[in-house]
Amino acid sequence: MNHNKKIRFWNGIRFKMTTGLLILLIFSGFLLYFLVMTMMSRNMESQVTADLQNLQGNTEVYVRQFLMLNERNNDEDSFRESAADIAEELYNTSKNKLLLFTNDGNPLLDYGFGNMKDMNTLYEDVKAGGAFLSALDGESAYQLKAGSAGEYDVWFSMPLNIAGKNMGIVSYYLDYSAQYQQFNDIARTVLEITIIILLMISALILLFLSNIIRPIQRLSKISSRVTDEIKNDKISTGNLIKKSLTRRKDELGQLSRNYSLMLKTAESQFAKIQEDRNNILQLLNSKQEFYNNVTHELKTPLTTIKGYAQLMEDDGLEDEELFHTGLNHIQHESSRLHQMVIQLLEMSDKELHTQLVPLDIAATLNSVTASMSLKAKRYNNKIITQGLSSLMILGHEERIRQLFINLIDNAIKYGQPKEVILATSELQGKKAVIQITNKGGGILPEEVDHIFDPFYRVDKEHSREIGSAGLGLSICKKIVDEHQGEITVDSKPGDCTTFTVRFTAYKEDTVYENDF
Repeated sequence: MNHNKKIRFWNGIRFKMTTGLLILLIFSGFLLYFLVMTMMSRNMESQVTADLQNLQGNTEVYVRQFLMLNERNNDEDSFRESAADIAEELYNTSKNKLLLFTNDGNPLLDYGFGNMKDMNTLYEDVKAGGAFLSALDGESAYQLKAGSAGEYDVWFSMPLNIAGKNMGIVSYYLDYSAQYQQFNDIARTVLEITIIILLMISALILLFLSNIIRPIQRLSKISSRVTDEIKNDKISTGNLIKKSLTRRKDELGQLSRNYSLMLKTAESQFAKIQEDRNNILQLLNSKQEFYNNVTHELKTPLTTIKGYAQLMEDDGLEDEELFHTGLNHIQHESSRLHQMVIQLLEMSDKELHTQLVPLDIAATLNSVTASMSLKAKRYNNKIITQGLSSLMILGHEERIRQLFINLIDNAIKYGQPKEVILATSELQGKKAVIQITNKGGGILPEEVDHIFDPFYRVDKEHSREIGSAGLGLSICKKIVDEHQGEITVDSKPGDCTTFTVRFTAYKEDTVYENDF
């Protein structure tokens, strides 16, 4: 499967970011235009409202003055009689066309409309409007009417209230077409400026995005090259990432530097993997060497047995001493061969000791030292145990007992006579620690790393027993690994050697000391 297919344009980050930016800018432009238009519309309405309020106040003042100067009453009859004069006065004062009505809504006269032939229709249109109906109820109101040719007409109807008495109704006609046209011109200018500004912002942002996306595209190409090299089982970073990227001071520069470091780390890890592969091959060779050693160790006692058996067959009946000597050697080598086979079987067994239970290894150590004390006395040694009376872990009792037997037996075989073998148990933090110490020839530093290898034996001359196959410590290492523990050795040539075993503790208890 090819994971490095070329990314299509509409799937690329440049297309997605550009599309998203354009959508955002278009939405922002419409929103800005809507807000500006709404604000200007409200300003125009406020202007119309303020003009009409002034017109209403001036109308009431002029009518009141006219009635006072002409000694007229504040009633509907006086209004009807003086309607023509009042209309002329109001027109001359405001320069606005007007219609006069009675309180019942009956037309009285019009002023300023000239010789219009359809005045009746005009009267009916005004009377049908919501503003006129509000005036009949004693409230001033106006209504707007925008035409398709740019007209913007306002009809303002108000009850003529003088000294608390309604004399009639005045309806003014006001032409705001010029103001409306100016409003449209301003709106068009605002829209054009908004579009220009948005286009400029879009161009700048696109340039900025291009500056950001270009390094990302370079990193994408680099990652594709690295992927291809990994498929070919090699990584050669070289100068994949240009200095122009790593020298940036922003997040992309940081990303480039981190990516460069990651590639170098990957190259290093890849080299380690190659090294590990070589080590695995070496381990396979070691495995072959192990089997060769097994073959050799098994062949040695078999050769001895076969040789003595042949001698006994040829001369054993005549030579009684040769017969007994051969028989002893055959029995000894047979026992050694049997023990070696058992140890090899124990080392190859991976499933026998999987179930772990709470185990008191201090008590187990005490029991092993007691049983091994007789062998120690034969070599003029003495075993001393010190430490806790109870030290719990999760383990397999027979395997732990075998571990302690091998370690103590090893201390006896390689220890000096008339020396103390010390076995201690203690709790160090969360670790249960067992130490076996003896004084003997010691182990050279270059031999410590191989002490747990199968069939590896330190100088045989230092051992007080012959016939060892070199599997005891290997078995000890295997038992410790089964219990997820750790075994180490600390030795000084010609002085003391200490084997330390650490397990995860199960619980703590009291101090114990005894000797055998």
